Formats: sequence, structure tokens, C-alpha cells
Amino acid sequence: MRFQKWVELAGLEKFAVGLVCGLMVLVCIGGMLNFIVISANDWRMPVRSSYSESHGSPEIIDNRHITMTTQTRFKALADTILLPCVDWPSMVCYYSIGDMFLCAALALGIPSLPFLFFVRLREKGHGLTLLRFSNPPL
Repeated sequence: MRFQKWVELAGLEKFAVGLVCGLMVLVCIGGMLNFIVISANDWRMPVRSSYSESHGSPEIIDNRHITMTTQTRFKALADTILLPCVDWPSMVCYYSIGDMFLCAALALGIPSLPFLFFVRLREKGHGLTLLRFSNPPL
């Protein structure tokens, strides 16, 4: 009986470790993709803009963003995906492929936090039982 619980616990731990490793991989990929495009464009993230594409002159939006022009390097990795803003859902914002990987890690990671907490409790020996029968049903 103890061996069966150990195998069950080991299976949950393996799944939890795999989940955390998968989330870390998503964060690393997203961070690397954003780092590549930012470092190649004077340490600013290029943002798609119809004005700058037609006039060809880069315009600094703030100290972290610049409008995309014909001289922009790695355009595919820049902020070109148009989606509703996280802060203001009624507005639209541009996101990059790296941002999509980071959002995927958040979307998968936040709902899995209770599961990881449950695995940690089981690892310490504080098993959670929803129903406990004094005599198991036949």
C-alpha cells in the first residue's frame, strides 16, 4: 500500500516538475525573442505604425519603443500583432511573438498554482482528502 502511494506521489511530482520546466522554457523563449529584436534596434522595441512605414523616418515613442521603418531589423519579432490591450480592453495594442510566449506562460502558470501547492503539501506528508471513509465501500 505504501509503495502505491509513493508511485502516485512520484507521478504527481514528475508532472509538476515537467509543468514548471515547460513554463520556464516558454518564458526563456519569449525573453530571448524580445531580447533579439530589442538589441538589434538600438535597445528599443520597434512598433508597427502606418505613418512611419509611409514616411520612412523612425519616431521615438518613449525611451523603450520606436516606430518601425524600412531600416528596422527583425521586423517579424517586433510589436506587430494587433490585439486588445491588457490594461484597457476597449483599446488595441501591438504585441510581439515574444510577448505571446510570455503570455502563454502566464496563462498556463497561474491556473496551475493550486495544483503545484497541492503537490507540495503531498510531498511534505500533509495529504488532502476530500472524503474519508471509515470502511471503504464495496
